Amino acid sequence: MNPGTPVFKATNGEANCVAISGNYAYVADWTAGLAIIDISDPTNLGTPVYVNINGTAAKVVISGNYAYVAGSGGLNIIDISDPTNPGTPVNVVLNDNALCIALSGDYAYLGQFFYKMAIINVSDPTDPGLPKYVDLPEGGIKTRSIATIGNYVFVQGEEIFRIDVSDPTNITKVDSIKVDARIVNDVKVSEDSKICVITKEGASNRKNGFVILDISNPNDVTVLSEYTDGLTGGVHNVFIDNNHVY
Repeated sequence: MNPGTPVFKATNGEANCVAISGNYAYVADWTAGLAIIDISDPTNLGTPVYVNINGTAAKVVISGNYAYVAGSGGLNIIDISDPTNPGTPVNVVLNDNALCIALSGDYAYLGQFFYKMAIINVSDPTDPGLPKYVDLPEGGIKTRSIATIGNYVFVQGEEIFRIDVSDPTNITKVDSIKVDARIVNDVKVSEDSKICVITKEGASNRKNGFVILDISNPNDVTVLSEYTDGLTGGVHNVFIDNNHVY
């Protein structure tokens, strides 16, 4: 492979996360809120348009005409039907910082500090419901990443918890998947919902790397393989594209 020279666009904050939709990149830009950048010409990126939110911006996901931003101020929902003129954020305040977010059906699932997950009905993004909180087993002080598949949410701490959310009013932990890691940093599910990749950060005799899970049957999750060769630092984020992991 012979990748080209990176094209760089500075933002006012710290880029923590990016989501792509159409010709725009949506950046969770920490203290600068949400930054929206026209990428229709990848060789000449547009000037960022900023949306101030309540608190800092840690993660962002896009669904339809809305950007859902998780951060220290809870959940901020922003109308991006016109990315050049985004709407005023609708804010849902939580009882602690939100570090990650995943959407499934009518609900947003947000991971928080201290073994917690917040669930919010976002069937009407202009009038989201009140948060419902779920206490998770003590698997790490920070819930860093969340992924959804069908009726299940995979929540990361120091291990992966599989949680049944088929009834959002009665959340139940099904089981957990332990890996040899100090911290699990990220969890992503493939588009066909058959593969899950989790990244890990080692310490002492634990190795940095990533683990590939078979989740084609969510009731019988198995480890397919693990990659740790030559990785000298913790692996944080991961993306799945067709037959490749980045």
